[in-house]
Amino acid sequence: MPRKYHVECESSLPDGRITIRLFEYDAQIALDEGEVTEETLTVTFPNTAVLYLRTYQKTPDKMKYVIVTPGGTVKYDIPIMKVQKYSLDDIFEKRLLMLIPFYIFSHENSFPVM
Repeated sequence: MPRKYHVECESSLPDGRITIRLFEYDAQIALDEGEVTEETLTVTFPNTAVLYLRTYQKTPDKMKYVIVTPGGTVKYDIPIMKVQKYSLDDIFEKRLLMLIPFYIFSHENSFPVM
C-alpha cells in the first residue's frame, strides 16, 4: 500500500489549535481510505508533518498525538520542519524542493534593510 502524507504549513504563533486541525484532517484521510471487512474497520493514518514558515521561541520541534482507546493507548510524534533551518544548499541537497516557495520567509526579518 502506498504511503500517504499530510503536510500542513503554519505561520502563526503556536497555540495548540493546529494539533486539533491536524488530527481532524488525518482522521478524515484515514476514514476516506478505510476498509470494512467482516465488521472490522481498518484505517491507516497518513505520515503527518508541519512546516512552520515563521518560528518563535515557543515553536516546538515536534507535536504529539496520544489516542486513548478501550484497547490501549497509541502515542506518536508529529515532526515539525522550520523553514529558517534550511539553507538553499540544504534544500537542493536534501531534495526538499517543496520548500523553495517558502524560502523567502527565512529572510523576512531583513526585508526593511533590503
